[in-house]
Amino acid sequence: MKEYNINITEDKKNKLVKIELSGLLNIANIKEIKKEIDAVIKSNKSIELKIDNPEEADLSLMQLLIAIQKEQERIKTKIKINLELNKETLELFSRAGFSETFN
Repeated sequence: MKEYNINITEDKKNKLVKIELSGLLNIANIKEIKKEIDAVIKSNKSIELKIDNPEEADLSLMQLLIAIQKEQERIKTKIKINLELNKETLELFSRAGFSETFN
């Protein structure tokens, strides 16, 4: 059973794919999450990724987001990232030097 949820919807009118992530976004699940997101990125040119207060997030999530940005630049895909994290996760990312990465 997956400990995370990934919801993918297509907005055909605006030619946009929306990806919503929730649950445990940690090192135990990040490889599978990346695999699912990569498949969407490769077949779409405009993507909105929303992460809204996951139950758990660690630095592997930040690494995933940076990897997604690099892939986006490489294959010329437009990706908008909406990131809402709890105070503890924001503090973790800040201590690791990522406080301004997605603001």
